[in-house]
Amino acid sequence: MTEKARNILVVLPRPLGDAVMALAALKKLRQAFPQARISVFGFASTCEVLEHHPDVDARIPAKMNNTGKFKLWSGIKQLRKTSFDVAVLLNNSFRSALLVRLSGIKHAVGYRREGRGILLHHAITPFRLVGEYAPLAMAHYYQRLIHHAIIQWGGQNAYNDAHETGKLYIGPDDETGADRLLEKWNISKTDKRVMLVPGGAFGPSKYWPVFRWAQLADKLVEAEKCRVVLCCTPNIDEQNIAQAIQTHAHNRIYNLGEHSVSLGVLKALIQGCTLIVAHDTGPVHIAAALGTPVVTLFGPTDPRWTAANYKREIRLHHPEACPPCQNPYC
Repeated sequence: MTEKARNILVVLPRPLGDAVMALAALKKLRQAFPQARISVFGFASTCEVLEHHPDVDARIPAKMNNTGKFKLWSGIKQLRKTSFDVAVLLNNSFRSALLVRLSGIKHAVGYRREGRGILLHHAITPFRLVGEYAPLAMAHYYQRLIHHAIIQWGGQNAYNDAHETGKLYIGPDDETGADRLLEKWNISKTDKRVMLVPGGAFGPSKYWPVFRWAQLADKLVEAEKCRVVLCCTPNIDEQNIAQAIQTHAHNRIYNLGEHSVSLGVLKALIQGCTLIVAHDTGPVHIAAALGTPVVTLFGPTDPRWTAANYKREIRLHHPEACPPCQNPYC
């Protein structure tokens, strides 16, 4: 271990799926600095999804303000409690660079975005095509950044150009919680379970129509003898979508939105599924990191951003003229 990188901070990206896609990069960081202490800082959900991960020694969930951003001064106080030697910013925001700088961490590596280059010890220029950010797979995007950090800090180069799916881990309490919920629903572990994810934080332009989800659910129940589970966040729009699907379907569908479950329990439920059908959203990446087969539905988002070379994924997108427009509202 080099003197420069004994205590490493990783600032996680905000989207849950992005944090999961960064797992391969975290693995490279651990391989380069096997004796270092690696801590992650980020939103509560991104920290929670990495629980039990062997490449993470500590998780520091950020305190949030009313605008959905982490509280800057609270974050500074949190980070100052630990004398971090270096930091790598997987988060692209100016706020995250300011946080690290004001926390007294002298060696910070991150992408030169949001006008924050002056705050970073080593700023990496992201790839651009005709003025726009190149649609580089996020797994590569994060690995490239980690590669530069390893070089800067004198670690053993563990960068790999190949796509790599990271791995998530589940604790015994999570498995127990999942088993209790299945028992409540009278679902056996031997039953084929398919989880449908009809929502997504991106925006309504991503949503497949409610009646299509209901038709799919009925076919899975009647033709494939599956138990169908709907996964949605506490967001009122997603709750309404899930309820509408239940109303349109002719067979019983189990709605996770009616129960308060942790991300750990959700991971355990996803791992036990026969299949996940979802928009391009967080649970897709969780499923891939747990080895569960996935069908991913793409609407306005560019599939190249999330390309992971996951062998058990089928990606569906219609070759219309307008997508990928990246517009949350159509």
